[in-house]
Parts: sequence; C-alpha cells; structure tokens
Amino acid sequence: GINLLIMLLYNIIVHLAYMKDRSEGGLSILLTLVFVVGIHVVINLILAAIYSGPKYNKLSKAFLISSGIVLLVGFSSCWANASI
Repeated sequence: GINLLIMLLYNIIVHLAYMKDRSEGGLSILLTLVFVVGIHVVINLILAAIYSGPKYNKLSKAFLISSGIVLLVGFSSCWANASI
C-alpha cells in the first residue's frame, strides 16, 4: 500500500509540473513517468535482494511482489496520464 501511495504522489507531482504552462505535454509526462516508475521498480528489487536472507523472508517477498504491482500499475498510469 505504501508503494502505491508513493506512486500516486509522484504521478500527481509530474502531472502538475507539466500542466503548469497549460501545454499538452503528453509525451513528456509519459517519458518522465516511465523513468520514475522504472527507478521505483529497481529500488524495490534492490530492497528485495537486500532482505533475501532467512530472517527477512516475508519482507523480501513483499518487496518482490510490490515491484511487480508497481510495474503493472505504474506503466498503466503512464499511458493513462499521457492520453489525458
């Protein structure tokens, strides 16, 4: 849930940043969000690798699953924001 809230925040920030000058900016929004979502997924995968020991097994699985969810929802929201 925290990852989705973080993703919502940077989606709003990027969308407001490119709509400030009232231009369309669809491709700019798309490319910026692809870059930011990619970084978010890589950070989740790194955290899953860091916590991959037997002591943090559930935390590692949670980061791995959340990276997949962020990838799926994040790139879908990239295309949705670009089409607006």
